[in-house]
Amino acid sequence: MALSIARDLWRIGAVNVRIDPPYRWSSGWLSPMYCDNRKILSHPPIRSRVANALVSALKTSFPATECLAAVATGAIGHAALAADRLGIPMVYVRPEPKSHGLENRIEGELPAGAKTLVVEDLVSTGAGCFRVHQALLEAGAKSLGILSIFNYGFPHAENLFAQNGVAFDFLCNFECVVEIGMELRKIDPAKRETLLRWKNQPEHWQYS
Repeated sequence: MALSIARDLWRIGAVNVRIDPPYRWSSGWLSPMYCDNRKILSHPPIRSRVANALVSALKTSFPATECLAAVATGAIGHAALAADRLGIPMVYVRPEPKSHGLENRIEGELPAGAKTLVVEDLVSTGAGCFRVHQALLEAGAKSLGILSIFNYGFPHAENLFAQNGVAFDFLCNFECVVEIGMELRKIDPAKRETLLRWKNQPEHWQYS
C-alpha cells in the first residue's frame, strides 16, 4: 500500500524535488522536497484509494475510533471522506481559536468523551498534529493518536510522540517516495544522496 500511494503521489505531481533553489517551509527549514497532498483531492480515483487506505489503517491500528479530528486545513477533505465511509462524526481543529464569531478552535460538534483520532495529511516535526491532540484532550475527548497520509520520518516527530505516549501510524513515508522516485526516474542517484543527507539533519541542511 505504501509504495502504491507513493506512486500515486508522483503521478499527480504531489511530490516535487527541487535542490537549487530549495523550497522553504513555514518552519523556516530549507527542503529539497515538497509534498502537496491537497492535490489528491483533485484526482477522484486516487482520492478514493487514499480514503480507503485511511479507513483500513484506522481499523487496524485504531479500531476503537468513534470520531475523526482533522488538522486544518490540509487534512480536512481526507478526514471527511474517511469519516463518511465509517459513518462516524468528524471535526476539524484550527492552529488557534478564531478571533471573531464563536471564537472556536474545534469546528463541528465533538461528542463528549469521544475516542477521537487525529488525521493529518503529512507529518514533519509533528508539532501541528500534536497541538491538535492536546486540544482534543483539553476539550474532554479521548485522543487515540495520530494517523497521517505521509510521514517524513524525522526524529523530531518520533521523539515528540514517544515522549508523550502518542500512538502514530501513516500510510506512506519518505523512503517509499524516494524508492518510487528512483523507479520512475524522477530522482537520479545524485538527488537521492542529497535527499538522504537532508533527511538526516533537515534543520541544518544547506544546498550548495
